[in-house]
Amino acid sequence: MSDTNDAEVQAVYDAERRRREALVTRDHDALTRLLSPTLSHTHTPGHSETLEEYLRFVREDVFFLDIRRDKLAVRLFGTVAVMTGSMDSVIQIRANDQTVSLRAQVLQVWVQQDGQWRLEAFQATAIS
Repeated sequence: MSDTNDAEVQAVYDAERRRREALVTRDHDALTRLLSPTLSHTHTPGHSETLEEYLRFVREDVFFLDIRRDKLAVRLFGTVAVMTGSMDSVIQIRANDQTVSLRAQVLQVWVQQDGQWRLEAFQATAIS
């Protein structure tokens, strides 16, 4: 792997760290900058959302209290990066103040747009 690839892989890891931080701190502007306009976000129950639907979800439906990632791996394919790994998250559902802990295996596709890595696709599968 070349130094350029090492730097790009690190940039993808950094983008994922900033995405998690933006969700937990409720920095929706920072989150929006990390997401592709054509985002497809599939939640653990299996339903998918567009960018607009996902942003509404994080603004109105839940609070992310904690998000941890483990065993992350990134593979680069030019301006596309595929990230896999597990995710532990704790969310609070705004409608009923219920706190829920989720463990999932996650597949993410990041694309480099205008020199920045943006999340294009997110697929979470619950781990029982």
